Amino acid sequence: MDAYYDQFPIDNVVQYFYGVKQCCYFGVGAINKIGEALDTLKPCAVGFVTSKGAYIKSGAWGPVVDALTERNIPYSLYDKVVTNPTVDSIDEAVAQFRPLAKDDSFLVCGIGGGSPEDAAKSIAVLMKYPEQDGRSLYRFQFTPEKAAPILCINLTSGTGTEMDRFAVASILTGPNGEELEHPVKPALVSPVIYPTISIDDPALSASLPPRLSAACAVDAVNHVMEAATTVVRSPMSAGLGIDVVRIVADWLPRCIADPKDLKARYWLMHAAAHGWCLLRHWPSPPDPRPRALSLR
Repeated sequence: MDAYYDQFPIDNVVQYFYGVKQCCYFGVGAINKIGEALDTLKPCAVGFVTSKGAYIKSGAWGPVVDALTERNIPYSLYDKVVTNPTVDSIDEAVAQFRPLAKDDSFLVCGIGGGSPEDAAKSIAVLMKYPEQDGRSLYRFQFTPEKAAPILCINLTSGTGTEMDRFAVASILTGPNGEELEHPVKPALVSPVIYPTISIDDPALSASLPPRLSAACAVDAVNHVMEAATTVVRSPMSAGLGIDVVRIVADWLPRCIADPKDLKARYWLMHAAAHGWCLLRHWPSPPDPRPRALSLR
């Protein structure tokens, strides 16, 4: 098995150009490209979207703050995102960030897994639509045609949202705070929410516990099941799907045995990102079976 995988040094940071507007930096040490990303985007300020603790525990926050300080870039941190972010938390972050958005260069940065990154994409849209809110966005009451620049710093290897045009959020209450009889979790699909730049550094996922690592890997497999089993599948979607499943089968047991194994982390993160290459122009609606499998 190792003969194939050994061809690729895991600390060789490469750039991927699919699933993003500019590039995704991929490889162990990719977080050190944060300064290069900021120099490219030249933001007037940055709004960070994350959850409690993970952005620090992962090791991502130190290089980010150093790069911001060196460039005198102001920022605001919203760290209240939970699993399955709500439209209310999205609206709260938008209100927090809006005073910093002096011009169109304001940057929204999600640090985490699918929930913070999906929230960041949603916030980036609403920064351009002050008359709208999270409910109107996820009730599809308008069609977004623009978004603030988006930077995703990925800490997991499951959703692949750092490489796609999808985001989800939960609507649990009505506009006046009343509890809904039937809460919903719609999916937003729009080319405007492709991340501008993403950072996939496998070392940032090394603090994930085994159970969560396994759940993320199952999520990556779920996504390629959707593309490989739809009635409009193609040889490309089936072939790439098989490749993702093979990588997860080879490397997830090693990751569970040793969560600090960066080679295992590298290939699992590659599998998650690779899987979303299938879905960039995927014409069919989501298959509900993987959604059921990923409930946990």
